[in-house]
Amino acid sequence: MSSKRKSNDESRLSLDRHSRPRTLRLGHREEVPGTVCAKPLSLIKNPYIILAAVFIVGHCLGLVITSAAGLAMLMVVTVYPLIIRVGCSPLAAAAVVASVLAIGYAPASGTANFASQLVHLDPIEYLVRYQLPMAVPTILAMALAHRADA
Repeated sequence: MSSKRKSNDESRLSLDRHSRPRTLRLGHREEVPGTVCAKPLSLIKNPYIILAAVFIVGHCLGLVITSAAGLAMLMVVTVYPLIIRVGCSPLAAAAVVASVLAIGYAPASGTANFASQLVHLDPIEYLVRYQLPMAVPTILAMALAHRADA
């Protein structure tokens, strides 16, 4: 029984070792989806400008995706391979994904709701009057710091 089990495990490993990434058929060529999106972005000479732009877009997504785990998973699955494909280091790409989650200012976040209750304001009013005036310069400064990784 154990020899049969071992042969099944070996065949499964050999299939995993030789499997190819899923491809998207475009015209006469097969393309990996990350390369399709990366080709237009590769025209930008400095890939770290793309890194800063992804950071800003990630913060805009953070306003509507209130789950830190959900936003991280979305960025890791979609944006991380794209950033690496355009020429950024994997460490810089991981830093952008992690630092997008550093500032929690969404109107649906627990800390923002608690703070708005403490000062007796509506969460949206608290966001617009107090959080955004502080968050926008902070996000821009952090985006410039990511751009300076080059």
